Amino acid sequence: MLKIEMSKLLKRKDILMLFTMLVIPLFYSIGLYFDFSLITYNGETQEYALKFMVSMFEFVFAIFLYFFMLALSTSHTLAGEISNKSIAYYLQRINDRKKIYLSKKYSLIAIFSIICILFSIATIALYYIFVIHRPDVATTTFIVYDEVLFLFSKFIIIYLFYITIISYSLFLSTFVKKNLVILVTIFTLIILMYMEYIPIVQYLSPFYYITEISKLSPSSDRLIPLLLIGTVMHIFYNIICDTIGIKIFNKKDL
Repeated sequence: MLKIEMSKLLKRKDILMLFTMLVIPLFYSIGLYFDFSLITYNGETQEYALKFMVSMFEFVFAIFLYFFMLALSTSHTLAGEISNKSIAYYLQRINDRKKIYLSKKYSLIAIFSIICILFSIATIALYYIFVIHRPDVATTTFIVYDEVLFLFSKFIIIYLFYITIISYSLFLSTFVKKNLVILVTIFTLIILMYMEYIPIVQYLSPFYYITEISKLSPSSDRLIPLLLIGTVMHIFYNIICDTIGIKIFNKKDL
């Protein structure tokens, strides 16, 4: 069933739009290579390949556009099929709503994970094709082992946030229309952004962990605790969304 869902996803334009993530490091790398005035580098130290890749992933996250696109893709996956009644034909063949729900979630995660892997490989390749020709910005170094955990933490805490967005949008898709799924998801993200600055409540905001980890030095003692707490928080949110979403989907009149 997972293969069927993935093949369906890859035929959709909104899913293919997610691959535009790869265009951002391409433009940035070319901009640095040709020293375009619009592309600036404000780092205090020179970049190396792995660090550049994570920095680009953070930059994509900061754009915020891909939260919207991911919510759009997720809403089409379930809410779209509910609204156009195509899910009813699916249920005639597979009378297991939980299995259908989870296959849709895991197929979205699989596609997004593939995009992230391609993004990482492409960004590192672009670094050595273009960025490395700027000695004021880049070095030939691929990895600095003392900073691996720090870079991994920054990457994974953002990646987990995207996965939670998939879970949340899929949960919303069980009881609201697809256009409303996007609006509610964006509204929730705005609330979470403000929560980051409210004492105590901030620990419930994914933005808090992303910001705090990005502020740390690679050798900080706070790195692992923040990563673990942030990971547990995302797992908790995913379990809640999946549990409630499956219950609503099971009871829904389709």
